[in-house]
Amino acid sequence: MATVALMIGWMTIPVAAVADQQQMVLREYVDRQWMDELISYPLEAARGTCDASSIRMTGPDGPMAVQLTDIDRWPGTDTVRSARLWLVADLAPLAENVYTVSYGSERVASPAPAGDLAVSANPQSVELTTSRFGARLRLGGQTFDPPMAAADVPGPLMGLRLADGTWFGGSRLFGTGRVARWSGELAATGPVFARVDYVYHYVDGNTVRISAMLHERAAGLMWESGVAEDRPDDGVDLLLSPGLPPLTLVIQREAYADRLQMESAQWGDWVDIDLASYPEPLVTWLSPWADWWSTWTQTSIRLRIGDQPQELHIASHDPAAWVVPAAAGTMRDWGAWQHKLVPVIKTDEGQIGLRVNHAAGRRKWSVEQRDPAYAEQRRMSRAQVKAEWPPLDEVKAWVLQWPRSDRSHPGLFTSPAQLRRAWQRLQQDPQAAQSAATLQNILSREEIRPVPSYKDAQAIEVYLTTGGNADAAAAIRLADRARQHLGALGDFDKMRGTQTVAALYDLIMSTDLVSEAEKDLFRSQMAFLGYVLARPSTWDIERGYRSYNPNMSLSYLLAQGIVGCAIPDHPCARQWIAPGLDRARRWLDDEVGPEGEWHESAHYSQVSAFALTSFAAALQNAGMDDLFENENLKTWCSWMAQIYTPRDPMPGRGSRRASPPIGRATAGVPWGLFGLMARATAQADPAYSRHMQWAWAETGYQWNTANHLGGFERVYLDPTLPAEVPDWRSKLFPQVGPVFRNGVGDQHENYLALHANTGAGARDSELGCLALWFARGVPAAGSFPGGYKERHQLLMSRVIPAMSWREGQPWNEDQFGCRTDVKLGEFSALPRQDFFTASYVLKSFSGGSYGMPDRAVNWPPDARPASFPIAWNRRLLYVQDDQPSGWNYLVLRDSVGGDAPSLWQMWTVSEGLATLQQAADRDGFVSAAAGNTPVAARQLTGDRFTAVGPFDVDLEYYIASPGDTDRWTMRWGQRYVDYGVQGDDYRDLLQLRLDGDGDYFVVMFPRFRDEPAPQFTTLANGTVIKVSGVEGTDYCFLPGNEAEV
Repeated sequence: MATVALMIGWMTIPVAAVADQQQMVLREYVDRQWMDELISYPLEAARGTCDASSIRMTGPDGPMAVQLTDIDRWPGTDTVRSARLWLVADLAPLAENVYTVSYGSERVASPAPAGDLAVSANPQSVELTTSRFGARLRLGGQTFDPPMAAADVPGPLMGLRLADGTWFGGSRLFGTGRVARWSGELAATGPVFARVDYVYHYVDGNTVRISAMLHERAAGLMWESGVAEDRPDDGVDLLLSPGLPPLTLVIQREAYADRLQMESAQWGDWVDIDLASYPEPLVTWLSPWADWWSTWTQTSIRLRIGDQPQELHIASHDPAAWVVPAAAGTMRDWGAWQHKLVPVIKTDEGQIGLRVNHAAGRRKWSVEQRDPAYAEQRRMSRAQVKAEWPPLDEVKAWVLQWPRSDRSHPGLFTSPAQLRRAWQRLQQDPQAAQSAATLQNILSREEIRPVPSYKDAQAIEVYLTTGGNADAAAAIRLADRARQHLGALGDFDKMRGTQTVAALYDLIMSTDLVSEAEKDLFRSQMAFLGYVLARPSTWDIERGYRSYNPNMSLSYLLAQGIVGCAIPDHPCARQWIAPGLDRARRWLDDEVGPEGEWHESAHYSQVSAFALTSFAAALQNAGMDDLFENENLKTWCSWMAQIYTPRDPMPGRGSRRASPPIGRATAGVPWGLFGLMARATAQADPAYSRHMQWAWAETGYQWNTANHLGGFERVYLDPTLPAEVPDWRSKLFPQVGPVFRNGVGDQHENYLALHANTGAGARDSELGCLALWFARGVPAAGSFPGGYKERHQLLMSRVIPAMSWREGQPWNEDQFGCRTDVKLGEFSALPRQDFFTASYVLKSFSGGSYGMPDRAVNWPPDARPASFPIAWNRRLLYVQDDQPSGWNYLVLRDSVGGDAPSLWQMWTVSEGLATLQQAADRDGFVSAAAGNTPVAARQLTGDRFTAVGPFDVDLEYYIASPGDTDRWTMRWGQRYVDYGVQGDDYRDLLQLRLDGDGDYFVVMFPRFRDEPAPQFTTLANGTVIKVSGVEGTDYCFLPGNEAEV
């Protein structure tokens, strides 16, 4: 009498009064329509009560087809002890289907109810058809002596049939392997599904198993293969085009426009590729997992049939089956799943087919007839391309309803008591009230976006800031947002949207804005999201189903953990939390550098940190764990705080501390990370918290956490916590490079960051570059804030090979950077001077497909051919005054060897590069400057130039060496609108050059506009530069070879 399970999507209820009946209840909990789903469940019968032929099933619409497999009979009888029962079901939203299975002990000769599956067999073949699709499959078998060449062995598929009766396609074996024997057996004959199993035995010992299955009401044929040994040069071609009008590949533009046909398409656009005129043998690849960057891999491939409104869809299924996972927590590369890719090919005869090679292991896929609208169910989004919804046969075992605990909401990032205290604080914050009013006005006039976004986090912020005001909730449609985004069941960018959806769930459950029935629905939908996140089709690091950006793996794993924290009483909550928690600990233990460095760019380090710290906040609030006690987490966030720039007066920067241009993605962006860390550590480590709070205050109290607190930022972060200016000094971060600094927090703060090493996501183009220099409180030189095309080595402040570019030429993406060996040298930080040296060997050009900078103009001409290797030693002497407003300047000596032509480049934040004569009339020079307009290269003469600054500081150049080669300048920049950074950023290049071995020996001296420029003199055979001025005289000793000291 005990039920199999009470709180899942499927439950079995024996009928007490009738011994030969069992009743199954299939319930829908998440408000979704399910159609034509092949499902199964275990059946057990008492001894002698169930003859297999007597099985009958009655469903919501009356008698229906049912089928048994895996039958285990009672010993000494023909009666069933256990089996698996199969049916095809539809399930309406929130419906309950009751199925009654009846059986008896005697054999029944009359036919059981059947659906639309028809099976017609003869010794050589079998036809399997439904009203929507069909297949003719080969039966029988042969033994070959001697073994037969693969091309002469019959393939399994003889033909496929469209719904209108058109037969098409076929199959053939390929490869050099020889076949000893094959067999094809009709293993299941319906009435729910029919299946043919094939075995091919190769003479080398390899065994290949292939099955083809068609179930009742199916629109396509399901295939599965299993290969014992890896033989990727052998396989089976499933030909699709014979018998059909010409096929057209209908494909979506993804992140990369990596096909010629995609060049003018926007992300997500469908593009037609005519395969009749297609010139290449490779059409595309069927993949088990959906990346979102390459148009050469799909989990669902659309082939339009002539001009018909019908298509063939080739879809992969069950990505867990395709790749055997590595050990738990392993960040596996792409090799395993890419080895299993199945190409769609165009043969020499012009036929289109699927080339299924004998790569070891399993694959599952289907060939279906679908209408174009069905493609939207498998569309590409910025999250990923969907292979399929989770099949109902899997979902019915998910726990989507479970007993409620006494847990209160909100409880994800804050408790009800903490929320009440935050409301008291917010009532005294007019700025927060004004922000909420502004957001409410905007949100009330906008449509809710189709997928979760920062707009939903803003709606949560409004509700929380207004103290749960009912009118505000109605204006921002808070309940409708919960209905829409929870009802999407994970059909959104789960990497970026899960935290917001979890926060929305946590908040709405604490209100009376929805009914108790809807709250039950939301709980089920939240659990559904947890299961979807845990599926390999979403992300699976152990199978290599991931990107190579650590922040993405971290975000996906911890998003799954966030769901576990949002519904901690769910039976799988800790199971969802565990992978992310384990991997987070590994990352913190293994990946954080000795001084807190992270192996991603300054921007994406913060993205990773937000994913981890928001997860840590949820864990801490749930009382499950406290990652904030991990010293590496605190050191990591401290590193990010230390590399943040001084307050930036550039247009659009808001005079706030912000991220530097290190690695890819936009720089100059202030975030709320340090406020989160200050709040999380306030009790356990108050000294650390005070430094983090100061760093947050210096960003202007930015609340942005990239939505990782989902709108709870105003509640969690607390601007009233105590703050203290940290005593940061010049420091070497070994995996990245040194930061020279003087006067942290002072209005004239000095800061110089060198991207000297390969950490922090350094591009080849960035190694050794002066990333950013703030002198006397304002930006002086360094990299542009854009983090992709702007990282081309032509736009870097460093030594590069001889190269150029002229308008009308293709942009030289193949010379984006240089493959480089790196060796860090000595670092010292003394009271009045800092020193650092590093050595590089530039070995060859390396490419980077990031596009051409906007409004590019002619670079300095250089007809010299580049050659490699180039040995480059960079030495920096950073001279400091006791006061940040005093002399703080840089002496650079870059020694090059290898007898190769080279260029020395420095990009200054300036109005232009002036000669001494032009600098004498500074006002006149500025009035004639180009402003926000690129200026093509022009040649300079002399060894003294002034980068006339846009603020109150100019930068003096003195070139001690080389003395007899060309000097050039140009101007380039653009307007940035990204992550809230809006403004023009134009800079001026100083370019020097050497034809072979030699030294670039340069002083860069910032001075206030009204301060006299110093005098420079080279002494001691070019090893010493004398700097004389109003504050005294310095002798800067920086030899070309350390052995000369």
